[in-house]
Amino acid sequence: MFTSTPSVHRILGYPLESIQIDPATGVCLADMPPDVLDDFHVRSIGKPLQDFVKKVQF
Repeated sequence: MFTSTPSVHRILGYPLESIQIDPATGVCLADMPPDVLDDFHVRSIGKPLQDFVKKVQF
């Protein structure tokens, strides 16, 4: 989810993370500690991607 109020923090190479928030917590991604940000990515991208790859037959 995006917000119109950007964080004052920036993550080098990931400028959009300063305007993205975690819908579950309302915290801006750029404001999260690295371990919490990693957990967010696993929850929002990693797990769904793993489930998709398991379903695809090669």
